[in-house]
Amino acid sequence: GGARGHEGSDEQHARDRGRDRAALLHHDSPATATEATGSTTAAAAEEEDPEEAEAARTVRARGVYERALRSLKETQSDAKEERVMLLEAWRAFEEAVGSDPDVIGKVEKKMPRRVKRKRPIYTEDGTPAGQEEYYDYIFPEEQGAVPNLKILEAAYKWKRQKTGDDEA
Repeated sequence: GGARGHEGSDEQHARDRGRDRAALLHHDSPATATEATGSTTAAAAEEEDPEEAEAARTVRARGVYERALRSLKETQSDAKEERVMLLEAWRAFEEAVGSDPDVIGKVEKKMPRRVKRKRPIYTEDGTPAGQEEYYDYIFPEEQGAVPNLKILEAAYKWKRQKTGDDEA
């Protein structure tokens, strides 16, 4: 009798491993994040309760998104488009796992404002050839720098008007 009970638990473990493997293959980012971290507590949670395992994967996936965002911000400050794409993917992930609206709101608060700007175009010999419009992103943490730029821009404009008046 005891040997038969032992066989049943082996079969159960094999089924559980197969189900967990299928779940890992089914998920996109959270699964790869789980595999990359290789956390022993996560493995223990997966064996105990699938819902706890899902919650643990979600928490780890959020950590991956946060680290990726911080890394892009610190190492590649000009990679604004990439940061926007990462934030959009993060928001889509939170919506897909059915996160609380507050959590989705926190991700959305990190989203930048899209602004249209103009920059001068120059020909090959360096003469001005008009202006082109382009889109730029202003992230919430950069908001403080924007008013200073506007003041500086106004000062340059005032200076150009003054020097233009003096020559005329």
